[in-house]
Amino acid sequence: MTATSEDPTIVAYEAVRAHERMLNEAVSRYEHAILAPLTALNGGAVVAFLTLLGALLGKDSEYHPNLWFASLAVAAWVAGLLAAAMAIHYAGKSQRDISATY
Repeated sequence: MTATSEDPTIVAYEAVRAHERMLNEAVSRYEHAILAPLTALNGGAVVAFLTLLGALLGKDSEYHPNLWFASLAVAAWVAGLLAAAMAIHYAGKSQRDISATY
């Protein structure tokens, strides 16, 4: 028997592959839509925070921040950014696993 485009197994396979490509494209769009603003917003926030910290630590400033709390704030920022990146990674991995099961 010759495989033609009318063969039901080929039609089913093509439909499954089209669905898999659609899922992969959706995962890619999801990761880019979440990760790009996350990085830009957090990058801007850390620049603003470090600029403020540098101004407060200057010799003309009468305010002197507690460096332990400032370090804790930077560590919390980094942990939050890493947690968000891991969540995006595992959400994409979950979607790829779902796609692979098809």
